[in-house]
Amino acid sequence: MGQSASTEDDEQLTQEQVDSLKSRTHFSGSELRDLYDRFIDQFPSGRINKDEFIHMYREMLPDGESTDFAVHVFNAYDKDQNGTIDFKEFMLTLSTTTRGTPEERLRWAFSLYDVNKDGILARKEIVTIISSIYKMQGMEAPLIPEKAEDTALKIFVQLDKDRDDCIDQHEFVRGITHCDGASELLQGMAGHRDSATE
Repeated sequence: MGQSASTEDDEQLTQEQVDSLKSRTHFSGSELRDLYDRFIDQFPSGRINKDEFIHMYREMLPDGESTDFAVHVFNAYDKDQNGTIDFKEFMLTLSTTTRGTPEERLRWAFSLYDVNKDGILARKEIVTIISSIYKMQGMEAPLIPEKAEDTALKIFVQLDKDRDDCIDQHEFVRGITHCDGASELLQGMAGHRDSATE
């Protein structure tokens, strides 16, 4: 043992690894094996570092400045926060964003927007994410701060039901789809879903 599924020396997934991923994702065993082969073809080390991920995002979304948003997405994929994304982390997130239930997708979106990973969204975090989405969409830089602040305020007024100046996951999941301004916040996730499966 001792070797993970993501090393150059171990180019096949074990049945145990496939079974584990099948039970935690929406992919079949054959899909997982195919995705693993493609993952290793693109990332022979079995890991994606932050620079590789940003480069991949820039290629998928060449029309805007996607670096800031790519960093947030990378951090959401990198569950163990070790600075790389292994095949397991990649599959768990890809499964959620491409095949997950609406609630699973919203929970993942919450983890993406929770920049400091404290389990709640502060208005500053929402401004940060919306700003990165606007950059990715090619909005003119001088317009971004005010527009992002206005959108975040709309979202906060509608979602922060208990008026504690933060949005917890429950408030987010229950309210985001009925919220004015939510399209801007969810736009980044939709762009991620579309690009991640290409």
